[in-house]
Amino acid sequence: MGAGASFANSGSLNLRATSGPVGFNGSNAASADYIAAADFAAAITAAKQIAQARCVGTISVVKQIVPSTNTGENVTGSTVAPAGWQFDATTATAGIGGLPATKTTISDGTGAVNFPLTFTGGTTSGAITVAETQQTGYELVTQGGKNAVCVDTVTGAPVSVTNAGNPANPGFTLTATAPAAISCTVYNREVPELPADVTVEKVWEVDGQTFDEGDQPAGLDAQLQLTGPGAAGATDQDWGATRTGYVRDDVATVTEDATLSGDYAHCTVEGEVTDINGDPQSTALDANGVDVTLTQEHNTVEITNTVTCEQTLSLVKEVGYGDEPTSSWTLSASGPGSALPGPSGTYTATTPVSAPVTGGATYGLEETGGPLTYVGAGWECVLDEDGTAVTVTDEYMTMPRGQDVTCTIVNSTASLTILKHVIDPQPGFEADAWELTATPDSLADGPLPTATLTGAETDVAGANTVEVRPGHGYTLTEESTSDTLAYRQVALQRLEGSTWVDVDSAEIVAPGPGDTAVYRFVNERIPSVALPLTGGASADAFLIGGSATIALAVFAGLWLMVRRRRVA
Repeated sequence: MGAGASFANSGSLNLRATSGPVGFNGSNAASADYIAAADFAAAITAAKQIAQARCVGTISVVKQIVPSTNTGENVTGSTVAPAGWQFDATTATAGIGGLPATKTTISDGTGAVNFPLTFTGGTTSGAITVAETQQTGYELVTQGGKNAVCVDTVTGAPVSVTNAGNPANPGFTLTATAPAAISCTVYNREVPELPADVTVEKVWEVDGQTFDEGDQPAGLDAQLQLTGPGAAGATDQDWGATRTGYVRDDVATVTEDATLSGDYAHCTVEGEVTDINGDPQSTALDANGVDVTLTQEHNTVEITNTVTCEQTLSLVKEVGYGDEPTSSWTLSASGPGSALPGPSGTYTATTPVSAPVTGGATYGLEETGGPLTYVGAGWECVLDEDGTAVTVTDEYMTMPRGQDVTCTIVNSTASLTILKHVIDPQPGFEADAWELTATPDSLADGPLPTATLTGAETDVAGANTVEVRPGHGYTLTEESTSDTLAYRQVALQRLEGSTWVDVDSAEIVAPGPGDTAVYRFVNERIPSVALPLTGGASADAFLIGGSATIALAVFAGLWLMVRRRRVA
């Protein structure tokens, strides 16, 4: 250093020769070899700038491991930490260099890391925060409630700290003053392993009812699996059985393999973790399972399996024989009081009759309405999936769970054709001179229609065919439309194949569903009386005798009338 006018020019050569070639120019404090100032005040200022610029501080952090048997803030018997403990140092002061920085202990037997600091731009102090990354199985041990104990290594005086960070990254903040030389000790204690176990219970929700494992309906099964203890993979575990060998804060993965069979083979099941250690949960249990942290000695888990059976019952009306539209009938299915009500309505090809129903419930199948001349063939039910028959007993069927069913009833009528055959017909005395009638027997369900037709030798365009109730009794009659017809009924016949066969009675039974029967009345003229032409009395004698007889009868009647008047 030189001060005065002599150092402003050639005098500085001596400083270069003794100190180095670089003179201080006000901004190169870190690299300047000498100071050549105009006076002592300037020289002092330059020297101070260089001293401050070249001032280097340091913060050392020593990690100590406290015996696991110690309690509270007792650090007796502590040892230096092995390699692997990480510390991060940061500052918000712009003039402090060297930060942020991350240091990790190594296997050098010191358990220490060091953070060099530089103070530039006139900065002489600033707040420094140091935080550690907490390791699993360890906890911070405070001293006097502080996260670290720090001292000035030059003076031995304690350095005040304030706690910072969080349990995962506990730390402390201190003020470093240039030139700083501070050593801080941080204590950690290994947490003793506490035993833990876990018990998993099963609950089933089926059709709105709750069942404990073992009490659920047949066909519902689930196998529990747990991971652990330690690194053990998933293995089977009985429901309600406790698995031991874990330590506190271990994570056990809970999975299950649910199977549905029998009546529930076509239903679905969803598992959910609904309780952990008494705390309600709502976590879906998928194929990956659910991770459960064992936070206490005895841990409990509840898994609820909800079984859903969706099934639809469809009712179909078909007309097997006849022209009546299917909409003439109302179809319905009725279940027990606890079941869904079932479908109801009139069926057409564009308006199906279907509704969701309750699996396992028994439904009564019914149809109402429609002409009484039609009869049903009984309900037939099948699975929509493959057409497998579903049993129907006395018009009741039990709905299989998880499957759709279609039940069909076919209604049919029968046909009756009534004809008239006249032997030797004459004008005015032909088949259409008679009315033909089919009168039904009484029916408990209601009156059947009586059919009256005009006689015809053949059934033209179905004019002489009517619908009748299959298998029901009818009486066939004929009546002349004229009082002067001198014809008599010869027979009532039924057409069998191509042959007309006489029947013994006009009381017939209608054919079965989908069948047709053809009957006809056969009439012929009444023959005239043939009078003899030879031998015996002549025709004149018969005429004279007949006239006399008539006259005598008239006279007798008049005489009797007069006699009664006289008596009166």
